[in-house]
Amino acid sequence: MKCPKCGGLQYCPCATCRERHGESVVWIWADNGNDISCGHCGYTMGCDAWEEEAYDQYKQQEAT
Repeated sequence: MKCPKCGGLQYCPCATCRERHGESVVWIWADNGNDISCGHCGYTMGCDAWEEEAYDQYKQQEAT
């Protein structure tokens, strides 16, 4: 998934994904447990908004 603000590529921060992608930039959970921030620029949205963004990007990629 790419950040909708800066376009930086994001990866899931879980242990399995980090092992698969190495030390790639990951998104960051906020202390409130609901918001996620871009690992590049710090842009923050609620986790539901990031999920919708990921789905929209997937659909756009699928259409090409």
